Amino acid sequence: MLTPARWARAQQIAQEYSIGRSTLWAYKKQPGFPQPVKLSPRCTLWNREEVAAWFEAQRTTSTNSEVAAA
Repeated sequence: MLTPARWARAQQIAQEYSIGRSTLWAYKKQPGFPQPVKLSPRCTLWNREEVAAWFEAQRTTSTNSEVAAA
């Protein structure tokens, strides 16, 4: 079942992470980025938890890279 708190549209995800919608769609093409669920031709939703986990992994990876470079 799709619960409102768990799922969000592109605009909501973009606002939460201060990115543009086009950036979100570009991320979708990257390996490992959570794929959205298409409910209808005009309604696409992302799982907030999966997107949050992906952004956290990216942040952790970049932090580890910065530490290794220092």
